[in-house]
Amino acid sequence: MSVLTGTIQLRKDVEANWTSSNPILLNGEVAISQDILYVQTNQPRFKIGNGVDNWQGLNYQPVDTQLTALVVNGTGTDLERTDYKVVKVTSAQGQRLQVNLAQANNDPNSADTLGIVAEDIRVNGNGYIMLYGQILNINTTGNLQGETWNDGDLLYLSATTAGAITNIRPTSPNHSVALGYVQYANANNGKIFVKIQNGYELNELHDVYVPTPTDGDTIVWNNTNSRYENKAITGYTIIVSNASLNPVDGTTYYYGGSFTSTPTSTDNAFRFVYPKTGKIKAVGVSHRIVTTLGTSESCQLGIGVNTTYTNFVTNYTLDINSRQILYSSLNISVTAGDYGTIRFIAPTFATNPVGLIFTFTIYIE
Repeated sequence: MSVLTGTIQLRKDVEANWTSSNPILLNGEVAISQDILYVQTNQPRFKIGNGVDNWQGLNYQPVDTQLTALVVNGTGTDLERTDYKVVKVTSAQGQRLQVNLAQANNDPNSADTLGIVAEDIRVNGNGYIMLYGQILNINTTGNLQGETWNDGDLLYLSATTAGAITNIRPTSPNHSVALGYVQYANANNGKIFVKIQNGYELNELHDVYVPTPTDGDTIVWNNTNSRYENKAITGYTIIVSNASLNPVDGTTYYYGGSFTSTPTSTDNAFRFVYPKTGKIKAVGVSHRIVTTLGTSESCQLGIGVNTTYTNFVTNYTLDINSRQILYSSLNISVTAGDYGTIRFIAPTFATNPVGLIFTFTIYIE
């Protein structure tokens, strides 16, 4: 068996010449671009021909599992690999993304965080950033950041310094953008594993709709729209009660904001004020009879908004010692500053109650 000996020399040239000549490489032919280097190395990149596509139609071949992007430095200053700054997308230039320094102090500065600088990139020049994978041979002790980093630390985008990294998670209203992990904490041979995970604001979640949040809003589920929505917290209650009453047949009484006074037959004596705009949704009624039970004739109870009254029950009876019941399914609009009372219309009793005490709880939202 004969053995061939000799030297095989691959085709190589600078990128500008490859691009201008744009040859079709033979199927399996390897060609090297001398000045396009693999990220974080001084090794030139290469392409393998397929006999069909020309140079510009072929992709460079990877050397390991990583994801990088060739970007334009739009920061206004040189970016150094040893500083490993964090960058965000700001625009595009020359068919490449243009980047600037990211910062976790607000959404515009952090939402488009893209990666970490993986090689020196001059001002307005092109260079690679790491989107996913390892950045090698850097200082990962944390002393560049005024911190102490350890193997396995989760790293975040800094809220205080543009482009900086921290192992302290920023707190709201700053944004929490996870950048990756300290793979090896070392002053010269440190490693960071990059894995960008941009945090979300509440209204960026797919089942939350909060177009115009207002101070004091809460989030509630809207079954009709199948999503969570912001809603103002407007709910409040008003307690209405007066002193003991011996009702006279066929007389109308008004309960309001005087707990120690007997209800009056005029509606302007004990008025209360609705402090916030909303809707009356329910009225809770509780009564106690101190001395004599009444018979089972139907009484009417209504709630007033200014001079307009709505009966919420027409068959309330006073033939038992006490009762507690909630009348819901109301939807009566009130405006802040409106006044009101509770109206009680006594029937003609066979036996009149003596020592009647009412307490009303009005629910507004």
